[in-house]
Amino acid sequence: QSKPLNVSFDEKLQSNEITPVSSELEELEKSYRPDMPDSETESEDFIFDNEQSNDLFYEKVFMKDCMEDFEKMKGRMSGVGNMIKNSRVFSPASGSDINDLIREIDLKCIQSCDETINYYKELTSYPRPLSYYLGRLKPEQLTRIDAVIGDEQKMEFTVRYEMRHAIMETYTRILTIFNRLLIILKKNVPTENSDLPATGRRFYEDAVSASEYIIKNCQKNLNKIKIWKSRYL
Repeated sequence: QSKPLNVSFDEKLQSNEITPVSSELEELEKSYRPDMPDSETESEDFIFDNEQSNDLFYEKVFMKDCMEDFEKMKGRMSGVGNMIKNSRVFSPASGSDINDLIREIDLKCIQSCDETINYYKELTSYPRPLSYYLGRLKPEQLTRIDAVIGDEQKMEFTVRYEMRHAIMETYTRILTIFNRLLIILKKNVPTENSDLPATGRRFYEDAVSASEYIIKNCQKNLNKIKIWKSRYL
């Protein structure tokens, strides 16, 4: 027996019809509260955020959390593409825009997540020689690194600059594509008189809800990156 169409998004989460994300969103709302650093060197990792919650922001924790978020986002984004296909809102003759965007989710969004995760693993677990990364940095970043004593500390600054750029680029790419996707979805809302079955309508509604969550998640983390960048140029 099919469920009524007015079932709320929260009810669907409770019934395990779609990936539960509300608890994850609550976690994203929380500020990062690391232990206090043991030395002045470690305190370089801390950012005091007066604009948000007056809590300390720990960039190493944030980078790690972003990698975990990218892993979750990969499945969520793939799920959106499948929900759109299963909804059958868009017929093969409806145009290539929606199909192109679904391909972009796979080729650009999910692939970008993989690349950023792998680069993080490289930088933090098995980095190449420092000179390799220095050639990728901007002149003003090199000036800052030149003032630092010791290769270990220089590498810490390099990880900061490289990962901040990669994380920002990944979230921006996902945000751009899902904003375009959501516009198309909302322009094609199935009418009550359409021949679309109830299951197709639910797939469509879930695709919209999941896309809206992904957009909000990207915006939240891009705002955190702005704060990160404002504290450590």
